[in-house]
Amino acid sequence: MYVFENESYWVPELGQARSKRRCIGKIDKETGEIVPTGERGRKKKPKPEASGEIDAPDEGAEAVSGSISGSVEDISGSVELGSGSTATVAARNTAAEKALKREIRELRQEINAQKHSKEKLESRIRSLEEENWKLKTASDKAGRREQKRLSALNGLVKDVSELAERVRRFSEEYRGS
Repeated sequence: MYVFENESYWVPELGQARSKRRCIGKIDKETGEIVPTGERGRKKKPKPEASGEIDAPDEGAEAVSGSISGSVEDISGSVELGSGSTATVAARNTAAEKALKREIRELRQEINAQKHSKEKLESRIRSLEEENWKLKTASDKAGRREQKRLSALNGLVKDVSELAERVRRFSEEYRGS
């Protein structure tokens, strides 16, 4: 009988929860303890004890690692077997450290995705502001052209009025003589 570690996580792009299962060992029938298995069934080589500190160089990850409390501690729990006996699960510091590093890596990926989205939005805002400026400039130019046309038209109206006045005076003089 095998023992699995189940990790659930949220995928915001899909709006759904997903799960990852990882085999952490199998139960020894004689002792009832969990015997760790490595990748593809191989036993893991012993690793040196972890200091409990995790490097988090970029600013977003620092905030995340700061929110993960304290140092890595031993994990212990129990697994209920089909026969009713209980096996004690004792994982080493390295398993907890790996889980924390994986969580930090996932959070970094999320931060990078949000940075990318922010950059795209900022770029779109800049292009919209530039387009707005172009439209405003074109509108201002069109307004100035219309103003010139109106001034020219007003000048023509004034000239026509003066001409009409001259014609009226000329016809009065011509009738009077």
